[in-house]
Amino acid sequence: MFPRQKKNQKKGKKFLFEQDMKTCRGCRIIKQEEEFYVHLEMASGRLNKCKECVKKQVRKYVRENADMLSEREKKRYQRRRKDPMFRQKRADYLRQWRTPETMQAHNATARKLKDSKPENCEKCKIRPAQMAHHPDYSKPNKVNWICYCCHSLFRANLQTLGG
Repeated sequence: MFPRQKKNQKKGKKFLFEQDMKTCRGCRIIKQEEEFYVHLEMASGRLNKCKECVKKQVRKYVRENADMLSEREKKRYQRRRKDPMFRQKRADYLRQWRTPETMQAHNATARKLKDSKPENCEKCKIRPAQMAHHPDYSKPNKVNWICYCCHSLFRANLQTLGG
């Protein structure tokens, strides 16, 4: 528990996260507390602007500062590129996932199977299919169309199994 929360608890104040509603300081609309990002340093446990206002603010900042952000990313990459640990990790990643066999499978899928993409994920059947997963790269036309969530779960399971 953060010091501010302890202090408020001692005074007997009712926390806002115990209530259902909260007023956004951006749009001044009363909304459900789930519509606010979690921020544990705030007394209420939630940020004082709703998710929509925060997203608008971030989009505006990125739009207004695109050149500066691009330059910052270039400098960051240049700095990290000189780091031998970063170079080793990047090389390991490329060696693992960008083999000639995988690239041939990806290219064959892009050329031949774009028209046969199903609407929903073949695994969960709920979310839209966004990724073409190759269970076996030696068979480039054998593809499972799955959503990002199912694909990330599959990759996580594959890495824990040592594959």
